[in-house]
Amino acid sequence: MKMKLKPKQYSLQEAFGPQFPANQTIAGYERSECPFVPEADVEWEWDRATLRDLVMWWMEGGTDPIYVFGHTGAGKSAGLRNFCAALQIPFYERTIYEGLEFVEVLTTTDLIDATTVTSYGLLPLAMGVEGYPGVFNADDVDRADPGFLSGFYEVLQGQPVTTNVGGVDIVKPQPGFRIAATGNTALMGDRLGVYTGAKQQDIAFQDRFWKVEANYLPEAVEKQLVNKVVPQLDRRITDLMVDAANELRSAFMGMSEATNALPFPMSTRSLLRWAHMTYLYRDAEQQGISPVFYALDRAFLNAANGDPDVRLAIVTLVEGKLGPNPGGSNG
Repeated sequence: MKMKLKPKQYSLQEAFGPQFPANQTIAGYERSECPFVPEADVEWEWDRATLRDLVMWWMEGGTDPIYVFGHTGAGKSAGLRNFCAALQIPFYERTIYEGLEFVEVLTTTDLIDATTVTSYGLLPLAMGVEGYPGVFNADDVDRADPGFLSGFYEVLQGQPVTTNVGGVDIVKPQPGFRIAATGNTALMGDRLGVYTGAKQQDIAFQDRFWKVEANYLPEAVEKQLVNKVVPQLDRRITDLMVDAANELRSAFMGMSEATNALPFPMSTRSLLRWAHMTYLYRDAEQQGISPVFYALDRAFLNAANGDPDVRLAIVTLVEGKLGPNPGGSNG
């Protein structure tokens, strides 16, 4: 299959933003017609440590796969997606779940005009069977059945796969094909029980990957992000929201050893939703209702309604940062 992607060298500044060096380059592709090249998230902010790992993996990792793990909403899949968007790399993503069979990433079957049509699945497409090799991302791979993962072994070793699309096809990996995976755990099971469905995976599988832990954004970067996304709110309020989110993360049982640790953290996406909804409900202030706490319920806190002790702990923590009746609007 003829390669349809044209190589291009980007400066780190051109690819990832003005805060990065203009005198260092990274390989990518020119803009193409491939529909699997993702769109960049205009609100995305890079964590430097995560980006450093992705750059090194892409440039120097050879054919090694990468596994990005971390707590919910820490930007695992989004980081890979925005990395590929910046460099115009096709990104083939499949969410993995218990019961998914390996054949389902090899081929797809559709009924068209009463005729069964079989076409290539995401994995052969990522391998370059149609001329657009790129990154295949197995999202939530720590939920996979062992039988699904064993199908990857030959691919992880750089071997071709066999499919059946109008006949037996041997699909060989083309230059530019890489495998990535994401999950909430380090593939060794969930000892805390906060990620239901995550499994301990075979050490022979997890041993093959670069292992990169994605963390929530540094405080200063996250404050900048929230202010950029919801500039209508008072900056003092959004900064305190970030402070409260970090306190909640510190109290999360995935990060805290305390016996009364909270069962879930506030992710960046929940934080942004909280700030955005605070602005949407700004008129509640005229009725003596704090839009900050009204929005907090709907963006995050109502998940704790089944546990009044957890709810009280979160409210107490947030009140400690923002006060009992904060406003928020700039007008």
